[in-house]
Amino acid sequence: MAIDIIARGLATAEVARQKRLRVLNTLRASIAKADFTLPVLASPLPTIGAPLAASAIATGTTWQVATGGNPLHAAKFTFVGGAWQCPAGTFPNTEFYKAITSRVGNGTNPLLNPQQGPGSRVRFTCAAPSFELYVQMSAAGVGGGFRLKVDGKLAFSGVLGNGGNGLIRYIPVTWGGGTAADRKDRNYELEFSAVGGFVGIRTTNLYKPQPWPQADGLRVLLHGDSMLGTIIDAANIDTALYGAQGAQLGDLLGQADTWSSGVGGSGWMAPAAHTTSWFNDRVDIDVIANAPDVIIETGGGNDASVSPSQATIQPLIETWLNTVLAAKPETIVFMTGTLIGSGAGASHLAISAAKAAAAAKVPRNVAFIDTLSDPWVSGTGRDGAPIGDGNRDWVTGSDGAHPTNEGHRHLAGRVARSVARAIPGLIAAQA
Repeated sequence: MAIDIIARGLATAEVARQKRLRVLNTLRASIAKADFTLPVLASPLPTIGAPLAASAIATGTTWQVATGGNPLHAAKFTFVGGAWQCPAGTFPNTEFYKAITSRVGNGTNPLLNPQQGPGSRVRFTCAAPSFELYVQMSAAGVGGGFRLKVDGKLAFSGVLGNGGNGLIRYIPVTWGGGTAADRKDRNYELEFSAVGGFVGIRTTNLYKPQPWPQADGLRVLLHGDSMLGTIIDAANIDTALYGAQGAQLGDLLGQADTWSSGVGGSGWMAPAAHTTSWFNDRVDIDVIANAPDVIIETGGGNDASVSPSQATIQPLIETWLNTVLAAKPETIVFMTGTLIGSGAGASHLAISAAKAAAAAKVPRNVAFIDTLSDPWVSGTGRDGAPIGDGNRDWVTGSDGAHPTNEGHRHLAGRVARSVARAIPGLIAAQA
């Protein structure tokens, strides 16, 4: 009996090792294919019309994802980057999907307070030369709505659906003259920000959408705080070519199913007054329940507000890692040092040291990425008040904390390149 138990244990460990190798090799291949390059504008571009309150397609089919809170044509689409569902508490809440990536507590039940992270995606293939996107709008001037991609390239510079907050509208998309000669299968992707919902598309009766999954898809979870999604920029964020780093990383890693799970102000010990917002409080519902293959953990910046020592915070980080790996031993974790928009203080250094030491205890699963020894953000200026002593002039917004549009691109690139450099070491650790 004892021999059987040992054999089963060895078999379980070997299965986890093989799964880690598969994940690491898949991620390495997809990063190489993406080549750290974000999408460029397509050529030719489709004509995108103004949002309409009523469809301009007189005779056709509305491929609506849900009705009465139940799936209707959801199987015609591929939903990634979040847990897509009809949102509770939002009217009308029975006919469109939103993507949940994290939940907020702070004295309330986090299950009742879902958040939508940037980068959640709807993907489909369609041959229609002209059709209408059917979406819930977000407010203008906040970088909301979605970016539209076709065959992996951007079909519009900036965001769509960014007006008439909460309204449901049809957005016409037409290729060439919209005739049969323009008909061809194209792969479409709607990359949503932290607001906006997807109702479906409308076509003439000849055409229907088909799901577009990723053949080598992994589930990647970006875990952290507001640095993943908050943009502070003097420029017009509605017209920016790219969104927050939480959206960009899916493209840079070559993995569409990348979830951006960040809660502002949160950490292992922050905020000081809390009930269910600390990372270890939410690990079951925000991490384990989503069963990620890969986690990129970027938090810790907010914990500096409570001035922890390394000895105080390291056990909390180790508890988080042990909880995640006990649930899914094959999970790969890339743990960064504190991701901040300013120079590092003593607390930031202590937190980063704690993360590095915690990661070193599970070398087959976790790689630490240093962000402070060679600082990713340096200098004393900021957007609108440059000093000329570092990249903080253009990386950090006017609030002195969160990135600009270009800052998000800088940080996303640093994360992606660091992940790629860490993969060979993790593969070697599996031996």
